[in-house]
Amino acid sequence: MKWLKKIVVKTVLMLLGRAFKRAHKMDKDIAHYYEKLPSNVSFGFKVYPDGPCLSVFRTSDKITINHNCSDELDILFIFKNLEAAFMVFTAKKSTIRVYAENRISVKGDIGDVMYLMRIIDRIQVLLFPKFIAKRVVKGYPNIPWGSLFLERIKLFVGILTG
Repeated sequence: MKWLKKIVVKTVLMLLGRAFKRAHKMDKDIAHYYEKLPSNVSFGFKVYPDGPCLSVFRTSDKITINHNCSDELDILFIFKNLEAAFMVFTAKKSTIRVYAENRISVKGDIGDVMYLMRIIDRIQVLLFPKFIAKRVVKGYPNIPWGSLFLERIKLFVGILTG
């Protein structure tokens, strides 16, 4: 079963990377939080000991992604094991809850981490149906249904087209 969890986590990281790349162009709130981050910031997600990873690099208004992680990223979310990453990426537990349970550690400037968490929360609102997103996002935003539907469609098309 471990191999299946690894495939799921790797797939979700790929989709999350594409969501990071696309979301800042289509959502004003995400674009606002990206502007608060340093212009040449790098961040990533890594699963210890030898799990999948995702690196995201932001330079001015361009975002690039790759799946070769190093510990030299400005902000790094380190999942202590595959099970912790699986719980977060399948929306069984929120990132905050997993952090409180000491299953994830974060390296980087705390202010920048908070802006990045707001971006992640907003992406989760766009990706997940409301009944799931309310479980994993603190303070579900009040977005009109029609607007949310259009933003989701744009994000899903962006994810699928790369």
